Amino acid sequence: MFYEKIIDEFILNDGRKKELINNLEFKDVNNVTFKIENYELVDENTFSIGLSLIGESQEYRQTVELRISNNTVQNWKLIDSEDLAEKEIKKNKLSFDIDYWAYNITYDQLSRMYESKKINIPDMQRGFVWDHVQASKLIESILMGLPLPSLFLIKQDDGSYLVVDGLQRITSIHAFKYNKRLPNSKPNVAGFSLKGVNGELEGKTYSDLEEESPLVVDRFDMGTINVIEFKQNKPEYEEAMYSLFERLNSGGTTLSDQQIRNSVYYGTFNKQLNQFSKNNIEKYFSPKSISNMDPSEHVLRSISVYDLLNPHFTRNMKIDTSRIIYKKLLNKTAEKYHIEFKKIERDMTQNFEDHENKIGLMFEEYKEAIVSIERIFMSDAFKRYDSIDKVFTNRFSPIIFESLIVSYLLFKDEYSLSDTKEIIEKYKGIFEDGKEYEDYFTQGTGQIKNMIGRVETMKRVLFNE
Repeated sequence: MFYEKIIDEFILNDGRKKELINNLEFKDVNNVTFKIENYELVDENTFSIGLSLIGESQEYRQTVELRISNNTVQNWKLIDSEDLAEKEIKKNKLSFDIDYWAYNITYDQLSRMYESKKINIPDMQRGFVWDHVQASKLIESILMGLPLPSLFLIKQDDGSYLVVDGLQRITSIHAFKYNKRLPNSKPNVAGFSLKGVNGELEGKTYSDLEEESPLVVDRFDMGTINVIEFKQNKPEYEEAMYSLFERLNSGGTTLSDQQIRNSVYYGTFNKQLNQFSKNNIEKYFSPKSISNMDPSEHVLRSISVYDLLNPHFTRNMKIDTSRIIYKKLLNKTAEKYHIEFKKIERDMTQNFEDHENKIGLMFEEYKEAIVSIERIFMSDAFKRYDSIDKVFTNRFSPIIFESLIVSYLLFKDEYSLSDTKEIIEKYKGIFEDGKEYEDYFTQGTGQIKNMIGRVETMKRVLFNE
């Protein structure tokens, strides 16, 4: 076709190829192979062109639309770009090949395996969250001879096992057998005695029952639980346990949104996010909130909002009247960093240490923001001011944390901080006046214009403009 020659000459021009490459993330822009995959006539003079761009370890698909008139390309535009590695990673989250088999083991065997570190807890697990009574009720059920749900384990190459589902049960059974303190018990609690159970068992430890009721102890030791063991066959680069964990736990109410993200979007960013949150803002949260990973979620939220709003301020964009759903925004951010991690994991030519350092530098920026705000407000940082009682409330406010941190990061290099006393007075003024607080902080918090309004409000509070 005559038009093909015109299109080839236009697309494969060195200048045009450079334009197209600059839209992508090739490590070596001088070593990219171009290929026109298909031509599609959209209307009389408009064509849709499918391109393949292949680098050393990266591959993209692009769609370009161009209009030809008088045997010349009059105008063109890039319609779509697709990262094929990213596409494959996402596909692998939904498709994997595993073998599995089931068998029974005794509670005594299970306890000994956990004690000897033969069974381990992967990073993506949320930790032990049962209270003393819940754990005791489980032991009571075993002593009564009642069956428990199956455990799900994945066997490692070294012969050890990772827990996919069953952490609460395994931990409780082990703690009772070895009289260990439950992970979330108070520090002054020495071991594990039954609580909130049948009167004959109340306050008893394994050792107590061993002396008083050996037949009951035998029922515990010799009772069995079903284990479903998995072995991953493919995909080569994906770990099946993360997908299994999501599927086993996301159907009910056992996991918070952040706990699900923690299991699915693992990697360098997620690991540093959790450590950063623990070191810097966990002090503001209750034990229950910490077990739900609320600190990590609020840091992730500030990162997500910063990434979302930064273009509005750096490019002088118009006020956006659309709205976002926070859950989807946070999922998108977590997924972005997970995919980045998986790409580096696949590409042996990339330096993993550089990736870790880049993520670390980002969190250093957020640490600077938190420390600066805390230096100004001291123990009242990230709390709402009660204009009626003239005191700061006791509760950490996620939306105030978000707006203060994002505003600080957006404008710290452009403006100087106001005097501490002046900042505090301006901050109190937000709540005393009431209008800005009502407009931006309490209504339509997911609307982009209100998010921008919150950041602008905190900008006036923090900085000399």
